[in-house]
Amino acid sequence: MHALDRALQMQGSGEYSHPCYIGGKVRAYETLKKEKRSAKRYEDVAYIEGYTNGMVFLAVANTEDRPVRPPLYFTFGQKSDLYSLTSFLRLFSRGSVPHEAARKRAQRLISKFEDPRSVEFHHPPWL
Repeated sequence: MHALDRALQMQGSGEYSHPCYIGGKVRAYETLKKEKRSAKRYEDVAYIEGYTNGMVFLAVANTEDRPVRPPLYFTFGQKSDLYSLTSFLRLFSRGSVPHEAARKRAQRLISKFEDPRSVEFHHPPWL
């Protein structure tokens, strides 16, 4: 969402019109993603994953390789892209958690709230 919003804000600049520029940004984010994963900052890793998905979506906008839409959901330990809430929820209805360390991190983050069931994660548009 943030990658696509930024591209709309910058549409007159041409910043997102050059595939090499987008490719360089994606590579830089991939390096940062490795650092965040090593630091167990899973919320940042998920944000970077979504941001790079948005940039790749833009980079292939005028090619046959363009997906219909970028993935809408993400969870650690899931190899395929998730495009619907149903597919996302199906992962957890099986009674297993795809990535235990990410689950524990999320539990720690929400434990300080009075009603953790009401928490909805949103990452600020920066790292």
